[in-house]
Amino acid sequence: MNKPKFRALNKKSNEWVYGVPIPNGLSKRVFMICLTLDVEIAYPLEQLHDFCVEVIPETIGQYTGLKDKNGVDIYEGDVLVYDAPKKYAHRRSMHEIAYADGRFFWKFLDLIFCQSNILYRDGYLVIGNIHENPELLSGVE
Repeated sequence: MNKPKFRALNKKSNEWVYGVPIPNGLSKRVFMICLTLDVEIAYPLEQLHDFCVEVIPETIGQYTGLKDKNGVDIYEGDVLVYDAPKKYAHRRSMHEIAYADGRFFWKFLDLIFCQSNILYRDGYLVIGNIHENPELLSGVE
């Protein structure tokens, strides 16, 4: 069974952290437990706070379970480009990865959802994400 995997930007260091988000219903603060949760490892509850990091809520993205052509994990919020061979350069396109209705979708950079689920295709490269590279949303590389 695949365990959900998330990433978010650490609020203090602005670096990516990985784990499981813990929303706080009493405030807008969100924390991430930065642990690898395995059945062989048990963490004492009194030490869990040592693994909590406050994150920027808007940057939380779930791992899609897919990798790009270079083996890089693809997360919600990543921007991918289809690295088409030269003879198909007219097919070069950029997409944001989004999550809706329990599925990951390609989202064209004009912010219209593609009508199909993400299907793995060779040739896609992660070129950034919408949080660190907002200029990609305007199609500027």
